[in-house]
This record gives sequence, structure tokens and C-alpha cells, in this order.
Amino acid sequence: MEIKFYTDDVRKMWDDYVYTHPQGTFFHLIGWKRVIETTFGYQPWYIYAEDHGTITGVLPLFAVKKPVFGVRLVSVPFGVYGGLCAQDANVEALLLEQAKQLTQEIGADCLELRHAVTNGHELPVKSLYVTFQRPLYADEEENLQAIPRKQRRMVRQGAKYDLQTKMGDNADLQGFYEVYAQSLHNLGTPAFPRRYFHALREEFGEQCQIAYVIFDDGDFTSEDRAKFRASRTGWQFGGVIVLLDGDQKPWSIVIDRLSNIVRLEQGETQITWPRSKDELLF
Repeated sequence: MEIKFYTDDVRKMWDDYVYTHPQGTFFHLIGWKRVIETTFGYQPWYIYAEDHGTITGVLPLFAVKKPVFGVRLVSVPFGVYGGLCAQDANVEALLLEQAKQLTQEIGADCLELRHAVTNGHELPVKSLYVTFQRPLYADEEENLQAIPRKQRRMVRQGAKYDLQTKMGDNADLQGFYEVYAQSLHNLGTPAFPRRYFHALREEFGEQCQIAYVIFDDGDFTSEDRAKFRASRTGWQFGGVIVLLDGDQKPWSIVIDRLSNIVRLEQGETQITWPRSKDELLF
């Protein structure tokens, strides 16, 4: 049994092992390594156990440098899971020992392993985060009944008002990022850079898809005298109610959800793709 450092010539063996292991996750794959390297520039230290030419365990690691927290050896950064992925406790122990030595050699302050399940290595545990899992059923109604009652009502409301879920591709990445960044901005949370999502799409291709919800896609909801339409990104930014007066001239009630302002304008206010709060036309 040998503990080795990863090289590109064993990528297929590494990924094949992760795909077939019960504890293997998306964040153990080499594709995730490449995304983190190209996007954030962190130094990878990937190690694996090999027995007679066969991989028996893997441990992905990155050296993460932070101004306040120093250097940490993490498995893995920006991922909810990681840590040891091996065929038995003996292989886990060998990988763990190598990781401890590596922590000292590179001068890291600590070793952080993000395991999905506990193991028998008596490591310090931080229970700050919790994972919730539910089975997915083949029947749509059965999945709906598994949702708590109040949340289930909101799902039905979405269907009632013709909210549509679509799967996008690279062409939709721009629109996705604007909604994503604005949502985090509203919460006071910094967003990942655009290059992170581009790197994910480039690395994983069709395995990485964009799911988005639209309302009306900018079209009028009816042909009645009072009409409503929202931006392509939906109610997050606002919408317009168009009314016709006695002379059939249009007036727009403009609802701006970012500034909480409602105003009346003559004519039909056009809704465009918002790029930032200052560039919103409604």
C-alpha cells in the first residue's frame, strides 16, 4: 500500500473510484479541483492510496490562505462535503496520517475535513452546519405531499400563477448571474465571481445545468383593459400595470421593488434586462 500525490495520468482512476464509492461526492471529483484552481488560485494537495495499481482511497486537499485565519488545509473549500473517501478504516488512517504530516510541512495552522458522516478517528467535530436529505419519488404528487403544508401551498400558488421552470444553458448564464448576485446583495452577502460559474460550465459541460423560474417572460398576461407584466427575472425587481384611459391612451403604474416606489407614467414603460440597481428602468 502506497500513499501518492495526484497526477493527471490517474484522473480517470480517481474519478471512477469516487463515482463507485458510497461516500464519494461531486466535490471529490477532479473537475472540482480544476474549478477551484482556475477560479481562486488555491494550491491543491490531492493524495490517494494505491495497492497493486488500484486506488483504494482518496483525499482531496487545498491550502487556503486567509488574512485573518492564516493557512488551512481544507477538504474541500467552497464545498459542503469532502474528506476521507476510502475502502476501509486502515486506508483512511494512512491518508489521515499523510494529511497531518502535510499540514506541518506546508506550515498550515489546521487541517479541516468536511465529512458527510462521522468516522472512528476521534477527530474534533464542529456541528455548525446541518444536512437535510429527502428521497425523490417517481410520482410528482407524492413529492408534493412530502413538502410541509405551508411550503406546499406556496408551490401550488406558483403553479396557479403560471410560474414556469426551465433548464438553461450557457446562453442563460448572464441572466442567472444577475438574479443570483442581486439576491445575495439584498441579503448583504458577497457573490461568487462570474468566472466561477463559467469554470463550472466549462469543466462539467452538460452535467452542469441552470434551472430558473420565469413569470410571463415580459409578455402581457391578458388582453383586458388592465394588463400586468414583469421583467424576465420576475417579481424580484418589479413590474408594470398598464391601464387605458377613456381615449385608449396607455398609462403605466410602475412598481419598483428595489426602492419600494410606485409611480404613474404616461405611455407604456418598457422593461429591459436589469444589469444593476442603478440601471433599472422601472
